[in-house]
Amino acid sequence: MADNFANWIDNIDDNQETFSNGEIQAKNAPLDRLEELAMIDGFSIEDVNKLSGYITIYGDGSININTASQAVLSSLCCDKDGNPLGDEAAEEIITYRGSGENGKIKPIESITDFLDQDKSGINFSPEKKEILKSREVQSSYYKANSQAEVNGVKKELNAVINFTKDKTPKYLYWYED
Repeated sequence: MADNFANWIDNIDDNQETFSNGEIQAKNAPLDRLEELAMIDGFSIEDVNKLSGYITIYGDGSININTASQAVLSSLCCDKDGNPLGDEAAEEIITYRGSGENGKIKPIESITDFLDQDKSGINFSPEKKEILKSREVQSSYYKANSQAEVNGVKKELNAVINFTKDKTPKYLYWYED
């Protein structure tokens, strides 16, 4: 699956890159929609649906510790051996962020203080502390979904918008169904 995905998005324009159905050629460009994964050999729509809550095709690689799910936080690679943060530490972070104003950790220093003072009761290794200190506490990429029905006609709108500080918001994706 990984090789097929890499082949799909690489920028090598090779007409011989035809997938198993014999009709779909590799895109040779980044994905526009996550659902495109289902066009790649080895990926089914069920796979895409399972992955949709955990991955994005937009963003800058940052993880917002205020919005990341327990599964995402748990899987963060932290130490020199590549061991993940783990479920217990992720749950402690979720509990801690819930104690903040509106359920959010405001300044990144807040999580730094939390880690440095070992308030969680978990022994966060120095490597785990460093990886968490490098995370974000706010997002700049947002997904908006809207549905409406007028006179029996249903419309669905999906968009991804980048709100970068001091810049005009930029639509990265817009899809009407």
